[in-house]
Amino acid sequence: MLSGYKRGLSIASALLLLCVGLPTLAIAGAKIKVDDTRWFSIGLGFRSSFVVTEDGAPNGTDPSSGVSFDNIRLYTAAKVHENVTLEFNTERSTGNDSLDTDHRIRVLDAVAKFSFKGFDLWAGRFLPPSDRSNLDGPFYLNNYDFPIVQAYPAIFAGRDNGVAIMKEYAGGKFKWSYGLFEGRTNTTNGDTNPDQADNLLHAARVTYNFWDPEPGYYTTSSYYGAKDVLAVAFVYQHEADGAGTSTTAGDFTGWNVDVLMEKKLQN
Repeated sequence: MLSGYKRGLSIASALLLLCVGLPTLAIAGAKIKVDDTRWFSIGLGFRSSFVVTEDGAPNGTDPSSGVSFDNIRLYTAAKVHENVTLEFNTERSTGNDSLDTDHRIRVLDAVAKFSFKGFDLWAGRFLPPSDRSNLDGPFYLNNYDFPIVQAYPAIFAGRDNGVAIMKEYAGGKFKWSYGLFEGRTNTTNGDTNPDQADNLLHAARVTYNFWDPEPGYYTTSSYYGAKDVLAVAFVYQHEADGAGTSTTAGDFTGWNVDVLMEKKLQN
């Protein structure tokens, strides 16, 4: 049976190598070195899929099939100082998002990243501390579609505007991140926004790797034999008056535990 079957022809080339950045499976893109400290890089990510649906043809009895354009992303980053990196990424998607019905190019990430005394401070639009699937992004999941339970508040593609601080120990053996974000606003929710007091969304993630470490803020759901991983993470988000409507407001609290285990076999 081919009902709802999707074969992912995922041409996922996340060509940008970010300073704190993308998972280790990323392929380095074009990088222009200005001097020993400063550089600029640019990369591209693209996904397409072939979909076959049983009885999906207009006659109601034959299967339908077709190639779908899912999304394309342009990644750019520039290190302008020893401790400062700027990141700007855009996306053009299929328009499945309710705010993106005309396939227009939208701002995906716009982040200033500061490093000092072992801490990293990010400010702008980016992925808040959240579950592994969200921090993977579409190119580093171990399946084509996002899990249906992945539903933290976001402006677009899991992003939000805010600031976060993060730190890792022993090369990523243990790491944590905490941030304050816009959360529910009139801009993202219109007249139904419950948070009329404009409260901030608190987001935190703590990860411990029992085997090989995972450096960096972003994640991946498979290393394809490159390392042994047993990672356990806890995520917590909270926003006062972040649930319901303007007339029936309630606090929003979301949390999850995610576990990734991959073990290389001797043969």
